[in-house]
Amino acid sequence: MMSSYVGCDKLVAPVCESKEKPMCYLLDNSMPKRCLKAGCDKEVAFVCECKGKPIFMCMKHPSEHLVLKSNHQIVGLLYRPDPEEAKEICKKFPDVLSKIRKIKSQALESAKMIIEQTLNLSNKLIKNIEEIENRFCKMFKNIKSNREIDIQDNENFINLADGDVDHMLSDLEIIKKDLMSFYDIDPFIGLNYVLYCTDSPGPQLLAINLSNHTQTPLSLKNKKDAEMNLNIEKDKQMSLQISSGFYLCSVNKFTNCIINSQCAYIIDLKQNSFRLIPNISMQNGICGLAYKDDTIYAFGHYNYQNSYKIKLSTMKLENISSPPFYNNYGMQGTSSLFNDNIVVASISSDGLYHYNDTQYNYTNIFNISVGNYKYPMQNWILSSDNQLYENTGTSLNDFKSYANSISIGNLSVYGSFPYKGYIYFISESYSLMRINCAQKKIEIIQYKNKP
Repeated sequence: MMSSYVGCDKLVAPVCESKEKPMCYLLDNSMPKRCLKAGCDKEVAFVCECKGKPIFMCMKHPSEHLVLKSNHQIVGLLYRPDPEEAKEICKKFPDVLSKIRKIKSQALESAKMIIEQTLNLSNKLIKNIEEIENRFCKMFKNIKSNREIDIQDNENFINLADGDVDHMLSDLEIIKKDLMSFYDIDPFIGLNYVLYCTDSPGPQLLAINLSNHTQTPLSLKNKKDAEMNLNIEKDKQMSLQISSGFYLCSVNKFTNCIINSQCAYIIDLKQNSFRLIPNISMQNGICGLAYKDDTIYAFGHYNYQNSYKIKLSTMKLENISSPPFYNNYGMQGTSSLFNDNIVVASISSDGLYHYNDTQYNYTNIFNISVGNYKYPMQNWILSSDNQLYENTGTSLNDFKSYANSISIGNLSVYGSFPYKGYIYFISESYSLMRINCAQKKIEIIQYKNKP
């Protein structure tokens, strides 16, 4: 949409149309403009006139104004990419277009398969109904001839005689709901990654796409939009200080928290960026990292390393008690959620501990000997005692064990990545492994570099 101002070829900024006529705002330097957020010097992205005068907002701070009750109506968000961004878009466009068309083909093919399966099931249902009809007719003839009848046929006959069949198959809401849950999807949400770091020949953060098991390097940007390569030797706040053996928990599908020695970060894969969590140090080690209800829990060892909880919405940091683990082995361990309950274990613990986040205490809920590696991962415990444990009941201590012959030791990432019925993790030697939840076993998965 272009400006209606004579001689102006500038793009019109998005407008909140709470008046009868929207105003035209030119995105040029002749117009004084500043984001409503105090101290923000970012470029104005759009404007709202619902208060009688223009209220400017950058791309980051629309919620500062839109949370206020008013007749807001935002129209589009247009901007002109800079030459480098435009070049990158053009470079990736053929590949993205190919992927979109592939998704479309898959949607059409799956729809065809669903129709064929529906017709097959419909034919099966018709045959079953015809079989029932024949049995009822045979039963009726036997009754008329004063002969014996099948007791099950008579039971089915009575149930049908007393039932209402007018709407038995006419209500398609359940079928529609199932189809909508399958097709009402965002293709991008299906992208899941395993993150890990190699130390040789230099530190490099890598991602494995679990949909095709291909590996790509990550080059993240900090929140000041300056691209930063991985660097653990130079002490710069602007770079990502990370090495193999970091601790990770998932905040959402695209966001992870990583803690590595003295630094803690929020990694945003959708924005390809990171930000530092300030004032947190796990220099003496960490044995588990978990996320629950907008809060990250970082567990140290009893009388050895502080434990923290970090409220992400405010970045408020609080000390919490540390789990009562021994100190004579090591710190290696993980934390996870079992049915929305925080659990934590390490090589120095005598089992799996539940952390009560309302009463702030720890309870041993399942015994595994000190000195065994033990990693809780989404209702499972990965252990070096040649057993794989599954939490199978409503209680936190309801476990079944399954034999495991694959060696378990240190991990390259102390965290787990659930995806489509599997729980992925990375061994110390960078092997991609997973718990096959259906077959109750551990599998080694081959991955390759993205061409």
